Amino acid sequence: MSLLLNLNGWVSPSSTQWFWLLIIGVTALTAHFCITKAMQTAEASVVVILDFLRLPAIGIVGAIAYGEDIDFALFIGALVMLAGNLIAIVRSKRVKKRHRNVA
Repeated sequence: MSLLLNLNGWVSPSSTQWFWLLIIGVTALTAHFCITKAMQTAEASVVVILDFLRLPAIGIVGAIAYGEDIDFALFIGALVMLAGNLIAIVRSKRVKKRHRNVA
């Protein structure tokens, strides 16, 4: 679809841009593979909850790699996500324990 929309103004990427496109493609494919393996190994609810922790991690990478300002809200958000993750994991373990005791 993108090719059709860009036929009139197509500019081929330079060799440096091809390199970075390759790196992005490989890392994106690796990330999807890792999420798939995590879903096969652990409960989906735990994997998805922990996946949210990448958001504050990306903020920290942006600060280190690109010199972006780290806002106080980043730490508040990270703490809220971490607390939510911990609560969900503990709650999930309690529910499993109840189901084992009932069965």
